[in-house]
Amino acid sequence: MSPRPRLDDDQQHAILDAAVAVIARRGLPHTRLTDVAAAVGRSTGTLQHYFGSHDGLVRAAILRLNAVSGARAEAVAEAIEDPWERLTALVDETLGVGEGWDAEWRVWLDFWSACSRDPELAEETTAVYAVWRAAMRRAVQQGIDDGLFIASAPVEEVVSALLALIDGTAIHVLLGIGGLDHDKARAIALRLAASYLRPTTPTGEPT
Repeated sequence: MSPRPRLDDDQQHAILDAAVAVIARRGLPHTRLTDVAAAVGRSTGTLQHYFGSHDGLVRAAILRLNAVSGARAEAVAEAIEDPWERLTALVDETLGVGEGWDAEWRVWLDFWSACSRDPELAEETTAVYAVWRAAMRRAVQQGIDDGLFIASAPVEEVVSALLALIDGTAIHVLLGIGGLDHDKARAIALRLAASYLRPTTPTGEPT
């Protein structure tokens, strides 16, 4: 019997993207290999061959989501020169834009729950946060260096507070807590950023 051909990147990404979509729809505890196999038109045996097990597929799908999320952050950071506009765009990308933003957040919510019981997953998720932190840190630091912001706290605190607020408000939006919606969550995040980073006038005086 000839060996099973290897998956190329496009094939692997298609399977993992389908797994993420299934997790978003069914929830991580209720996602089975058969569900993902049906979504991509492959057998469960094929998925087991390439990913080893249900847990192996889930882990690979989360790493794929991390990679896609990190690539979005880097693309936004490279495309916008103005520090405040770049930070705003990063807030938008972190919260999610367009239809379906909530599907990805449902996956993250399930993933964080799994991380609380799986130290290896918890370590792996720091990689995507590192990308977002670095992109936001560069925007904030550039604004300070260029005299466009007057920061009221250390840069790391600004970034940590902003990411934590985004995570918290997104969860509240998903669960319908406190009357929050996506637009309100965005406004709150930008208001927090502005409270830490007072914009200046062209003369360098605070507004």
